[in-house]
Amino acid sequence: MIFTRPSRFVVLFLNVGYALTSWAANQYTVLHNFVVSSADGNDPVGAVVFDNAGNLYGVTLSGAARDEGIVFQLVPNADGTWTENVVKAFNGQEGGIPTGSLVRDAAGNLYGTTSSGGSAGKGVVFELSPQSDGSWHYTILFSFSDRSGEVPDGITLDKAGNFYGTTTSGGLNKCGITNCGTVFQLTQTSPGVWAETVLYNFGASSTDGNFPNSTVALDRAGNLYGVTRFGGTSNQGTVYQLTPGANGQWTETVLHSFSGGADGALPEGDLAIDSAGNLYGTALIGGTLTCGRITGEGCGTVFKLSNSGGAWDYTVIKSFTAHDGNEPAGRLVFDPNGNLYGTTQEGGAFGYGLVFKLTPNPDGSWRETTLHSFNKNDGDLPRGGVTLHAGSVWGTTSSGGSGRGGVAFQISH
Repeated sequence: MIFTRPSRFVVLFLNVGYALTSWAANQYTVLHNFVVSSADGNDPVGAVVFDNAGNLYGVTLSGAARDEGIVFQLVPNADGTWTENVVKAFNGQEGGIPTGSLVRDAAGNLYGTTSSGGSAGKGVVFELSPQSDGSWHYTILFSFSDRSGEVPDGITLDKAGNFYGTTTSGGLNKCGITNCGTVFQLTQTSPGVWAETVLYNFGASSTDGNFPNSTVALDRAGNLYGVTRFGGTSNQGTVYQLTPGANGQWTETVLHSFSGGADGALPEGDLAIDSAGNLYGTALIGGTLTCGRITGEGCGTVFKLSNSGGAWDYTVIKSFTAHDGNEPAGRLVFDPNGNLYGTTQEGGAFGYGLVFKLTPNPDGSWRETTLHSFNKNDGDLPRGGVTLHAGSVWGTTSSGGSGRGGVAFQISH
């Protein structure tokens, strides 16, 4: 696929410096090698989450007896090693092929989504509750159907205990051979009973986004933000905002339609919101169009959307060039100092992806530092983003490692 620069599109580029050296005095550690077998999970996706005891949790797309994926727990040992426990092995009927990142509440319960399974086979929202004997109780909170959405991709939990998320397809509006996707809310109406409200059906107009492929971010005012993989004025994806109204209706605003040129194309991953309410995200391709295996495709971008008096200004803060990263994916996260962290699926010193850090400079530009370049033996294809915990960077790769099924890793310094 070849992308051209539209003549009417203007994008502000900042001079972005980067450092291809590793993070100063960092240490990369493989916590667990996932094995392509019937017992272990493999192909981990999404970001990891920690409990109060320092145990790490995540999901894999496949593996276990039915090859429908697992929820895993990694427990730190006194000697520095980690032990994996399978918290839940999916069987396809009650959920299969988990997607997105897990969410943990204050009581220690884990919540997530699967892209298949449930009463209609269209995916579920699930809860895993820890029991006193060390086991976990699995509950399906909601099963999706055609009109309520298909293939959910992670959830967001608000302070009132409501869930928000997206489905990649389904809903009311047709986009080609399938429907365009939804944004939904789940509210507990009575103990153990959850009701879904579809807040928005994508594809209502020719310029609307369609096929959302990340969950939503929630700001302090209760607005929701996310990205769609396709749709918009050039069919290269959008960034959207959903604003709640007094009548219970939600209004969608497209904040940016990607052109496929210098601004990027095919946005991926969850958006990050800084303390000023600015949005940050990644586009899988586009940017520096001389980069990439296909002429004119580009290696992807990190972008910023700034709210200035109700108008949103779009800026590319990083345009990747293969050696410093290619195809950014997964969520972005901030540290307390305003540095931004993420992953690229490919590129880096060995071509197998990397973990990057973007540091803001006083002049408004951003400096990239490569924290780790994967070499396949220590991981390959990091696409879930990272988690910051206890002064370290944690994450997974979807393949590579000694078991070929991906790894869970820590980067410390």
